Amino acid sequence: MISGNGVEKLEELTLSESYLLGLRFFESKNFEGAIELFTKIIETDECHVLFDAYAYRGMSYIVLGFLEDARKDYEEYLKYAPNDADALNTLGSIYALLGQWELAKSLFERSLLVNARQESPHRNLAAYYRKSGFRYFFKFLAHLWRARCLRGNREKMMTLKMPSGTLDILVPKEREF
Repeated sequence: MISGNGVEKLEELTLSESYLLGLRFFESKNFEGAIELFTKIIETDECHVLFDAYAYRGMSYIVLGFLEDARKDYEEYLKYAPNDADALNTLGSIYALLGQWELAKSLFERSLLVNARQESPHRNLAAYYRKSGFRYFFKFLAHLWRARCLRGNREKMMTLKMPSGTLDILVPKEREF
């Protein structure tokens, strides 16, 4: 149960109040509280109007190290927003962290098909080609160069360090209602 911040009973919050409080918890790095609130939304929002809750809960799971839970949430989120380039890139990053690089690569490429002007999928593909060996050196350089050219288009992201390079995970964008 969430305590503090004047919240006595989670059950008394409306869906929109839960969503706004969940965003506040997420932004203040109270990921356990954010997970609890976004779970309430997912369980009670029968029309899936607030499907962004899957992305925020998934990002919270990533930060806490629950990658399998994060994977499930991002896959569910993409059922409602299949062309969300940021979510495709983030799901690719999750698969990379789980060691499933071929799935990760295909998601990074899908992300670029939706929006080729993102830095993060290019950096993540550069990490993929770097780990793939010398014969992919020019593909590695091409994606690294594209990422550097797009550096001015920075999204809100977290960078995770890995033995094979770094992976970028994009923080979900807030939608206007």
